[in-house]
Amino acid sequence: MVDQNYHAGRLIAIFLYVVQGIFVTVALTADPKVNNWIPVCLLVAWCITFWEITRMTNERGVTSFAFCIFTCLSSLLNAMVLTYIYKTFAMIVVVYMVQCIVVICFRLKRSAVVIGLAMIFTLMQFAVAELIGIIHFIKWMEFAVLIIGILISMWAVCLVVDLIQTQEKRFAEQERSLDDMLHIVEVMCDEARAGTKSKSAFLSNMSHEIRTPINSMLGMNEMIMRECKDENIRRYAQNIETSGNMLLSLVNDILDFSKVESGKMELVYVEYHLSAVLNDLINMISNRLQEKHLDFIVDVDPTTPECLMGDEMRIKQILTNLLTNAAKYTDEGSVTLKVYPEMRGKSGNVRICFEVIDTGRGIRLQDQEHLFDAFRRVDEKKNRNIEGTGLGLAIASDFTALMNGVIGVESEYGRGSVFYVRIPQVVTEKQTIGNYSERIKLKKNKSKQYDAMFVAPDAKILVVDDNEMNLTVVAYLLKHNKVQITKATGGWQAVELLRQQQFDLVLLDHMMPELDGVDALKIMKAENLVEQTPVIALTANAIAGSREKYLSLGFSDYLSKPISGADLEKCFMKWLPQDKIILSE
Repeated sequence: MVDQNYHAGRLIAIFLYVVQGIFVTVALTADPKVNNWIPVCLLVAWCITFWEITRMTNERGVTSFAFCIFTCLSSLLNAMVLTYIYKTFAMIVVVYMVQCIVVICFRLKRSAVVIGLAMIFTLMQFAVAELIGIIHFIKWMEFAVLIIGILISMWAVCLVVDLIQTQEKRFAEQERSLDDMLHIVEVMCDEARAGTKSKSAFLSNMSHEIRTPINSMLGMNEMIMRECKDENIRRYAQNIETSGNMLLSLVNDILDFSKVESGKMELVYVEYHLSAVLNDLINMISNRLQEKHLDFIVDVDPTTPECLMGDEMRIKQILTNLLTNAAKYTDEGSVTLKVYPEMRGKSGNVRICFEVIDTGRGIRLQDQEHLFDAFRRVDEKKNRNIEGTGLGLAIASDFTALMNGVIGVESEYGRGSVFYVRIPQVVTEKQTIGNYSERIKLKKNKSKQYDAMFVAPDAKILVVDDNEMNLTVVAYLLKHNKVQITKATGGWQAVELLRQQQFDLVLLDHMMPELDGVDALKIMKAENLVEQTPVIALTANAIAGSREKYLSLGFSDYLSKPISGADLEKCFMKWLPQDKIILSE
């Protein structure tokens, strides 16, 4: 601030001094009463003083006080000459006013005092000259007023400088306080980023540690359901599958909530068929409803578009949460899934409306406003035996908001609820879903013989995992596909096997001791061991951005544990050489 005042004051002082020099020279030259030698002498004096002023401006060691005093006294010299010539103090008054402006720019009270005293001293010299008869133009009343005015102006200039300095000091303190606050905010942001990083690392490890045993459990259970003929054992296996999927759902809810909370949840827009989504939902929920002897009604408007673009997985997850809640809180009656279009636009957009209607326990009015809060379960005393984390509706609400949709509830306590979701989607084709309600037939979950999608007896697969159970699960899941499987329990063993022979596909786990999957892949690529071989990341890490992360690291694709047989087959059909795949009839 001081440097700015100093620079501004010097510029203003030089400018005013130049204007004054031009005015004095022109005025004296044009006046025929003035001898020619007077303006010449003043011009020479002005040039000398101006050179000195500019030299002082460029000299960094010169103080503001010295520069201010020198400039003002030089101006006073010109004012004295004009006063003597024109017999009036008007020129001194004008010069003094200009000098006060310069002093205020420099914020120097002592300069104001010195210049005021110099001005009074000059006037006293004129007064003495008047008394001894050298000059004869002073009017003593005006002279006294002028002296008093200078004294008052000295006080006023000092007061103004004080006020300006006080205000600048206050601004400087506010600026320092703001800088301190910004520093504190930056520190807090750094701490928050560190906390988010630690949280992400924890979620990654938790995902791996929990999903790995779930993978083994559900994988082995699927083999029991595929191969066992005993109905009692198959029924036990179905119960294991239900409980395992429930546990997996709880883990996924926690991970999804953390993704949304940290702002890392990203939508993936793809083209999809609405009927396929509805089929998956019906297959998923019908078993549970049948176990509770509840009717399941599907009411789909025939004019609803069939081919849409949006985040199919998130929509499915929202409706899964709503249907699961309806099944949990309904003891008798029915659950209805209603689908219809709304607000079709010229741009090809349409708002798809989903309603889940149940005849369950209902929700009290005072509880409805907290229904979508995280970890909040309403009417806990009555619903204490209902499983869940209280995250399902919060996640559904967050996903709906991400897709610019609307979610809400209408409920009557003791009679049932209607949950509605309205999500904007892009219509990709004019085809409508038609009479879906008549096409769909709900069936009980009857056991059926598993049929492999393909066989590939000539395909060579390398499966790398430090967990022996995971290797066994993958081998069993691919048993009916008749692929040739080679197992490796670590990264170094996998690298050595690839040095010895060529494989058609590599399933590579990420988190392994000694040499993990990422470092193993780097060695494989550095030695050109997988130049023509797709490497699929096989991991229990299911946090936000995992797929993008593994693809950026050089993996061809990504499979998250627990692995289903269907997902494994789809991945193999995509990446195995087509000439080695024989599709099942």
